[in-house]
Amino acid sequence: MTILMALFGLWAGNLLNLIIARQLASDEHPLPPQRAWIEWLPIAGTLRRKDWVGLAVEVTSAFMAATLVGSYGLGARSLFLFGASLVLIDTGAVDFKIRMIDTLVLVIATLVALLFAPLNELRWLRSAQGLATAGAMFLFFFVLAKVLFRGVQAPFGLGDVYLAAFIGALAGFYALPYALFYGMGLAGAVALALIVLRAFGRSVPTYISYGTYLCLGALFFLAFRAS
Repeated sequence: MTILMALFGLWAGNLLNLIIARQLASDEHPLPPQRAWIEWLPIAGTLRRKDWVGLAVEVTSAFMAATLVGSYGLGARSLFLFGASLVLIDTGAVDFKIRMIDTLVLVIATLVALLFAPLNELRWLRSAQGLATAGAMFLFFFVLAKVLFRGVQAPFGLGDVYLAAFIGALAGFYALPYALFYGMGLAGAVALALIVLRAFGRSVPTYISYGTYLCLGALFFLAFRAS
């Protein structure tokens, strides 16, 4: 069953890469030309295109599918959490590539997470409390970033507020610190590493895609809780 679910996750990640390509479509990121047949295959296609983010999408999707079903069985909870994982993977990949978070996707996902909270063995009240707490906390961070970084691009965007609210609705009030801690810690470690590299004269990005690390942290939380 685990192997079958991993294969299912690979194909889900492969389809998710098509959705991500549509989300990224612009003059700077045009849609890829017609694919050869091998490029429609998971792993082989992303390796052929040297699409390392796409490869990470497929592998992470496979890992989450196998982990969740292995822990909860093939049922409503595992399917619900796998769907939430795909939202996190999609958001993290897009933010990593173009530092943009699709707020409409997150609004819909947050409402679904809140509405179907009992499938995750979570009371509606706890889900709503997690949503409100995370949203308020990250809204404060957003306003603070605007004040501290006037006249320049702030390292913390409004999309991160929507993302935190989704994670809060998904994790619930009591588990919220754990769901956010991993991502915030990972983002802090990466930011510190960039500062050190910059001090040694290396050319590094000025900002990090904060949402990507929140997504990775939330995925780690879901997998760790399920294991």
